[in-house]
Amino acid sequence: MPAVKLMICTLQAAKNTDLHRNLLGPFSKLLSKVITDTSVSVATLWIVCSRCYMNLTRDRDKLTRVVIEELDLGLRFKKEINFSCLLNLVKFICVDRGAYIGDVVDLDGNSLSSSLMANQTGAQTAVQDILPAAAVFLSDRSVCVKHHLVGNTAQQLKLAVAQMIAIELCSNEEVTQKIFPWLRSREIPIHDPCEVINRLVTLNWVLLGSIAYRASTSTYTVVDSTDVVPFREEMSEVIAELCTTIIQGLVVSVKEEVWTARVAILPVMFELCKLWTVYCEVFFPSPLPATHLTDFWSSVTVSVLSILSTKSLHVRTESWRENLPRQLLQPFVYMVDSLQTLAITALSKLLPRWLEMFSVFEKDMAAPMQDYLQSCNRLSQPEVKWDLNNVRLLKWLVQEQEVLASIEGAVKS
Repeated sequence: MPAVKLMICTLQAAKNTDLHRNLLGPFSKLLSKVITDTSVSVATLWIVCSRCYMNLTRDRDKLTRVVIEELDLGLRFKKEINFSCLLNLVKFICVDRGAYIGDVVDLDGNSLSSSLMANQTGAQTAVQDILPAAAVFLSDRSVCVKHHLVGNTAQQLKLAVAQMIAIELCSNEEVTQKIFPWLRSREIPIHDPCEVINRLVTLNWVLLGSIAYRASTSTYTVVDSTDVVPFREEMSEVIAELCTTIIQGLVVSVKEEVWTARVAILPVMFELCKLWTVYCEVFFPSPLPATHLTDFWSSVTVSVLSILSTKSLHVRTESWRENLPRQLLQPFVYMVDSLQTLAITALSKLLPRWLEMFSVFEKDMAAPMQDYLQSCNRLSQPEVKWDLNNVRLLKWLVQEQEVLASIEGAVKS
């Protein structure tokens, strides 16, 4: 792209001058058009914006803000930008914040080191304004569905956006309050199942993005990956309380269509439970995962089993009594199966506890429960050693993107 190379050379020559008054207006328009019409690379974006930021004395982050404004328009579908380009815009922000995104090559074919690309464009300040729109993008369950035929680009974009949000959540507590105010208040609108699903979907992606960031930076670390922990272990209590509220909403006497809508929350909720389990295992060293996860799962499992008891089901019609065990236990068993495949350390302590609690309530459960109990028992013998490693985790992360996309596709907006 000759025009881009000319822009880079001009910005380099403009160091310590006042040429920005005449340059930045035309360059902003040019950069905007390049983003709209081409699949501009991360390296090109970084070189242009870093030259502007490091060489000019005023409006240093002007071009960086152009990139972020284009990303904002693209995520809100206010401007047509291809998904590959949007992905590079997000990666550009993550690189400036210290994330490792793989090999980056400039326009001349030279490799750029991630360690030298951090904090060079001023993206940290500029990105704050678009984070709410980015969170809404994560909650949009139609993104992965509509673009399924173009491969997994939509899932990759959501994962990248989730990593960007996770990084920013760690740098500013106000960001957490802005995106997840309901976590602090511990209020969830069970009367509005669609809104509940939107909130959980957003949280699921951010958790997955956090885990993916840790996995990708375990070897290549610019900003210490231990610092990118958007949620502390105390959040176990909050998530358990929210899950309990969702489960208890199933026994409230409501119209059948409302009850069906609430049941649709369950796969997304169990996905949250699974991601939180892995998150704790990855970020909080032993014995914290076992302690917090035992308390977390004790609360959630008791809620599940209390709903499955015969007494709790007397308020339902016969068809609801028959379907509820399947609706509750099918996503639960899928979750356990996924955790076993990952073979996290905490699962060796959790699984016997689950089986024990199931057996205690077995006499109160409806007949269809028996098949699911047998499934859980088959899962009690892991084929691999209880050991979380990056190879297994990276493979699981790829699969988990597909799982999130399939769950979103199955849930009606």
